[in-house]
Amino acid sequence: MKRIHLDQATEGMRLTKAVESESGMLLYGEGMELSKEIINKLRSLQIEYIWVEGESEPRIKKDEYKAIVERAFQKVEEDPLMKEIKKIFLEHLESLYE
Repeated sequence: MKRIHLDQATEGMRLTKAVESESGMLLYGEGMELSKEIINKLRSLQIEYIWVEGESEPRIKKDEYKAIVERAFQKVEEDPLMKEIKKIFLEHLESLYE
């Protein structure tokens, strides 16, 4: 399941989450296949994002994320507890990108 901007929507994509109006009214249910008409209707209702079938792309590449973590822990790298927290965090980060 991935979240996409409505501009990326194409005919044939299938919703993995229902689309609701701002007031909570159901517009299109989970499993609905998108058509040009549905996409245009969502645009007219100012819906910006929808959830469709497929794999999500990470917003940040793993190497960039690791660099952020390194900078965040730079000032406390001598603290044994913080060193252990950093190690656990990096292990978890690795598992997210497998």
